[in-house]
Amino acid sequence: NAVFDRSISNNMVYFEKIPISNTCSKFEIFDIKYINIHDSEHDLVVKNNLTENIDYRYYNSIERKQHYLVFYLVPFRISNNTLQKVSEFKIRMIQDTSLPKIKKSSIDSSVLSSGNWYKLGVTKSGVYEMDYNFLSSIGVNLDNVNPKNIRLYGNNAGMLQEGDNTIDDLIEIPIDVTGEDDNVFNSDDKVLFFGQSPDTWVYEDSAFVHTKNIYSDTTYYFLCFDLGFGARVEDYSLNYNENEINYQVSSYDNYFFHEEDLTNLVKTGRQWFGESFAFQSTQSFNSIIDNLDETEDVSLSINLAARSSIGTSFNITNNSNNLTNIYIPPLSENSSDYFRTSFTHHVFQPTSADLSITLTYNNFNNTAALAWLDYFSLSFRSNLTFNGGQLLFRDTRSIGTGTISRFLINSNLNNIKVWEVTNLNNINSFQLTQSNNTISFVVETDSLREFIVFDGTDNLIPHFSKM
Repeated sequence: NAVFDRSISNNMVYFEKIPISNTCSKFEIFDIKYINIHDSEHDLVVKNNLTENIDYRYYNSIERKQHYLVFYLVPFRISNNTLQKVSEFKIRMIQDTSLPKIKKSSIDSSVLSSGNWYKLGVTKSGVYEMDYNFLSSIGVNLDNVNPKNIRLYGNNAGMLQEGDNTIDDLIEIPIDVTGEDDNVFNSDDKVLFFGQSPDTWVYEDSAFVHTKNIYSDTTYYFLCFDLGFGARVEDYSLNYNENEINYQVSSYDNYFFHEEDLTNLVKTGRQWFGESFAFQSTQSFNSIIDNLDETEDVSLSINLAARSSIGTSFNITNNSNNLTNIYIPPLSENSSDYFRTSFTHHVFQPTSADLSITLTYNNFNNTAALAWLDYFSLSFRSNLTFNGGQLLFRDTRSIGTGTISRFLINSNLNNIKVWEVTNLNNINSFQLTQSNNTISFVVETDSLREFIVFDGTDNLIPHFSKM
């Protein structure tokens, strides 16, 4: 019952799906027994984030009218500097035997229950544009539209956690409508909005973690014209004195990740793998970064898998620089596992803006061996330089209680806009100051803030999808 789910742990986790007669109102594990992990197994366990206590979680689900308790257990811990694993445990469940109650929603009806709606899809994060021609092409009669009534709805992108039922309805997303003041949508008017990729990149535990959406390659939004005045991107306002600015930002946290969901090795579960190295043992993945700060370290995180009766390995290089070798242990004859995985985090100093990664699989003459790339990600610093189009940026180093930061964008372009897009339902526009080739704005950074700078030359276009 071992599965790999990176949203829970970088290690294999114990999984159980238990049929029950009703929902489980209380669940706990007890009488846990541990054994020390043998020295030969140490390299198989990712030790980051392990503590004295084991991590477990559960949720209720219903499939074809049958109730289940779904239970995950991370079976490793570190106790007195000793790596241990769970050898046995007991569980206790208390099922809800009361009569089923009809859960009353916090809303009486969905916003989609009235009005005429148009469904839009986006596949990457950025500023999207809808002009007169686009709206006409999806069937909107703009002669009858007051642009002040244009509204856009959606929710934060990315996969929901299993068992998560916190989303009650769509939220309204602020948009920018050019030319709405005359109450007529003219041929040169347009709507701008910020759309989010279905894949997420989240800062947690002092590191960025990406999660690929395995269920959809598109984030959807819903457009309407007949529910009254809509929410708009507001101007950000901050009253401050010059001597209160205590941090200046001229570079930012940037990232790149590669993950292809091509095959499910065990034909079940949520873990998919990408490129196979069975017939092409060396493969390169190009990643040339604009405005890379080459004085800063680059962090590589990579997860690989292999199926072999002997130990095999991957060699990882960046151009001609040898970065690291990753050993993947063998499968024993009586193993119930189909494959072994190995996760590695490695920090290196770049020698150029070319961060391309090359992987070479060594099967040590075992021609029956199979190997796959799960994913790799790169985290690094880039100089805050804008050469046109659009650019997302954020800076973890600016976070601090009471911190007021000045962001300095190196650019000689005109007609630039900067939006804060940290919260999808609270998007703000900044008043910019331009001096020589530097464009700046000031903002409080008591928490991580995300921004996008754009000049309108490379706005993205959503695609229309029938409801």
